[in-house]
Amino acid sequence: MANNTTKFQLEEDLTPTDNSAYKTREYWDQRYELDKGLYDWFKNYTELKKILDRYIKPEHDILNVGCGNSELSGKMHEEGFHQIYNIDFSPVLIDDMIKKHSSCSDMKWLVMDAMQMDFQDKKFDIVIEKGTIDALMCDQTSAWEVSDDVATSVGRMCSEISRVLKPNGVFISITFAQPHFRKKLIDKQQYNWDLSTETIGDFFHYYVYVMKKKGE
Repeated sequence: MANNTTKFQLEEDLTPTDNSAYKTREYWDQRYELDKGLYDWFKNYTELKKILDRYIKPEHDILNVGCGNSELSGKMHEEGFHQIYNIDFSPVLIDDMIKKHSSCSDMKWLVMDAMQMDFQDKKFDIVIEKGTIDALMCDQTSAWEVSDDVATSVGRMCSEISRVLKPNGVFISITFAQPHFRKKLIDKQQYNWDLSTETIGDFFHYYVYVMKKKGE
């Protein structure tokens, strides 16, 4: 059931009038109650496939963090990637995605907070996030200065991703945030990974940060 105690004022396209709403489960529950379609923030699977294929194999255990109502996991499943776990903190969304993908019984959909995951250590070969970190940062007024609260939230998410990644596993983060803003948050020694950056787009660039966890 959706939490109806909080209602946000939404524009016609269902975006909130206050960007801070993007960080709340209540906003996403409200949005997903109204929008039962599929939608990809940033780039879709077809546009990302060339990069993803360099790192992901069909036999890999894959985690999609903050999966939302994206087509990404469904399209990957069609391409032969069946061992996919999808997590999101909106129970409204997860319930709907289970119904949409009822024919993909081997794909998992779980209500879970990316900053406090229930998975065992070293479970996944691949972790993907597309816009989830951006949602945590949605109310920041300056890209140059990040609040302590946001830095802590991003840090908790990265620590959890590092924990559930296998040695030599890969974390792939897709965003519009430029390297000089984003790298200072995700490229830290305690995460135990090496970072490289790729770009997508001819005019407006999106960035794919690829973080390979070090071996043991």
